[in-house]
Amino acid sequence: MVIVLGGHTYASPFVEAGYDTQYIDPRLAVPQDLPNDTELVVFCGGTDVNPRLYGEGPDPRTGSPDVLRDLNEDYYYKQCVNKNIPMLGICRGSQFLTVMNGGKLVQHINNHGLYGTHPLFQLTKILDEDVEITSTHHQMMFPYKSENDFEVLATAAGKENTMVIEVVWWPGTKCLCIQGHPEYMPRDSSGYRYFRKLLEKYLDVVI
Repeated sequence: MVIVLGGHTYASPFVEAGYDTQYIDPRLAVPQDLPNDTELVVFCGGTDVNPRLYGEGPDPRTGSPDVLRDLNEDYYYKQCVNKNIPMLGICRGSQFLTVMNGGKLVQHINNHGLYGTHPLFQLTKILDEDVEITSTHHQMMFPYKSENDFEVLATAAGKENTMVIEVVWWPGTKCLCIQGHPEYMPRDSSGYRYFRKLLEKYLDVVI
C-alpha cells in the first residue's frame, strides 16, 4: 500500500508499477490514521513550508503558509516514525521532511524556479551515467543544523549551483527527500532512471 498525500500526478509512478495506491487529502479538517498495511507515504509538492516550523520568520519571497496542511502532514510524519513506515518527499515534500528531521530551509535561491531540466551531481553514485532532472523550486533543503543523521546524495551540478542540495537521505526516519519532480520526467530519461534507483536502494521500492 502506497499512501499519497496529494494528487494523482505524484502517484503515477506507483500506479504504473502496480502498487495499491490510495490518496489522502493533506488539507482534511481531521487527519486520518494510516492503514495498517502502509508500506510508503509520499509527501507531495505545494506551498512553501511555514518558516516558523524551523524557527525563522518569513523571507519577503516566501509564500503564505498552509497552516492546516503543515499540521496534518506533521501528524502523518509522526505516524510514520512511530510505525517505522518509509517516507518519500518530492519538492515541498522534501523540504517538509527536512524540517521535520530538524533541518532548515534556505528560503530563496535563484535560477531553480524554472521548468525544464538541469544536470545533477551524484555525491553518492548510484547510476552510471550523467543525470538531468527537473528544476521547479525557489527554496532549498538545508539539513546541516539537524541532530539527526543524514546524507546529502546529490546536488545541482555546475560551478554556481554546486551547493544547491537536490537529494537527502535520513536513515533514522527512513525519509528520502527529492527536490526535483520525477513524476514529470519521461520514463526513458536519465532523471527517471535515477529516481527508480533511489527508491530501490533506499526505500526498497521497485517501480
